[in-house]
Formats: sequence, structure tokens, C-alpha cells
Amino acid sequence: MKKFYVFKGGLAKGPFTIEKLVENGIDQSDPVWCAGFTECKPAIRVKELQMIFKSRQHQAAADFALVPRQHHYVLYKKPQSKYNVLFVCSLVAATALIIFYTVTVLAS
Repeated sequence: MKKFYVFKGGLAKGPFTIEKLVENGIDQSDPVWCAGFTECKPAIRVKELQMIFKSRQHQAAADFALVPRQHHYVLYKKPQSKYNVLFVCSLVAATALIIFYTVTVLAS
């Protein structure tokens, strides 16, 4: 099993197995080196580590899909209240026009 070194904050940490890298929260952009590499590579470019990030993306997508519907209500709450205000303003304007017309007709 391959052992990887991770470079964070200018320091080399390791060697780590893939499981330990996951536990330590490796990031896609972290430089990684292992025996057989000529130089460090970003973790996302190491074939053995790509599965970590793909599973994280799938997990993030699954977490997003499980968001309660309440969040959808929050997204539409502001526009809905905006339309409520417009409706009330329209009612006030219509009432004012009716009163104005009634007073004008009665004054004539």
C-alpha cells in the first residue's frame, strides 16, 4: 500500500495511508508526494486519491438533496411578501380612486 506525504504550511507531514489522509482532511489542492513521483502534485491529480474527492462530491450532492423543503420556502418568502405589499397598495389606490370619484360626482 502506498504511503503519501502531504505538504501543509511549508512542512512535510506523513507518511499517510489513504485512510489517514481522509481522516486528516486532505484538500484537493494540497501538494502530495509518494515514492515514484518526480515532484509533488496537487492531490486531485494523484489517481489513487481522486476517489476521495469524487466520494466527497457525491456526499455533498446527497447532503444538498436532503435539505428540508423549509429552505425552499425561505427562498420564495421575500418575493411573496413583495407581492403581498403590491396587492395591498393596489387595494388602497383603488379605494382612493373610488372615494375620489364618489366625492367628485356628489360635488357636481
